[in-house]
Order: sequence, then C-alpha cells, then structure tokens
Amino acid sequence: MTFNKKAKKGEIIGKVKADRDKPRAFEVAGLWAGRFTLDTDPAEITRAYIGENMTVAMGGEAGERRKYSTTHYQSSAFPGIWMRSLTQAS
Repeated sequence: MTFNKKAKKGEIIGKVKADRDKPRAFEVAGLWAGRFTLDTDPAEITRAYIGENMTVAMGGEAGERRKYSTTHYQSSAFPGIWMRSLTQAS
C-alpha cells in the first residue's frame, strides 16, 4: 500500500467526507426505491452496499485470474495487492 504524501489537506478531507457519505446515500436511495424499510437490519444494508460497491481481489500466476485465498497461497507474491490512498491510516 502506498500513500500520496503530496496530497493537500483540502483534497484529503474532501475524499474522506465523500467516502463517509456513500453508505448513507446508498441507504437513503434504497429507502426511496422500496428496497429497504425503516425496520431493515443495518447489517443487511451493509451487506448490500458491500455487494454492489466492492469486488474480490483477483490474482494468480502467469496472468491467471482467481480469487486470492487467505488459507491457500496461490501465488508466489501473495498478497500482491497494491493500493494508493490520499490518507494514511493511523
């Protein structure tokens, strides 16, 4: 994982705020569309959000596409996942 150390404070704050607002916007849109109700379990809404907005990391040897496994190391460079972020988690 790498971090953009040259990112300006305003850019960082804007990205963090946008990312914080996305799950709530998803929930509100689901309420208006009738997908969720006020009684819907928050865990169900979270699972729906993850299912629609996140993907499984894929990789393997020689360009082979398969899911990374946490118990069976299917590539010599496991985990070969690189991310770039404006902020560094502390």
